[in-house]
Amino acid sequence: MTNIAIDLPDDIDEGTWKEKGRVGGVRLEHEGRQYTLTFYDSVRLQQDAQSDVELNGYFLEPNAVVVRSIDRRHIEEAIRALVDKGWHRMLLPEKNAE
Repeated sequence: MTNIAIDLPDDIDEGTWKEKGRVGGVRLEHEGRQYTLTFYDSVRLQQDAQSDVELNGYFLEPNAVVVRSIDRRHIEEAIRALVDKGWHRMLLPEKNAE
């Protein structure tokens, strides 16, 4: 098992996460690097992407991950899979404050 730390926002409950279809501020720490992730369900991603494209001409969200359902289990499973498969290397790490 790969050593990772996952920190989910505690300012909102899972029922609200599912209702909104999005949760940001999910923190991953692995191999001395920290990442801030945003999780979407497919419906909310489509809505946000369409809105941004209409407004700005493009949609971009670094470190966005789409999961089946916005809940603790699916988020943690996705993070573990990203790390186990090496996909975390595609994420943008936080800049170290030095």
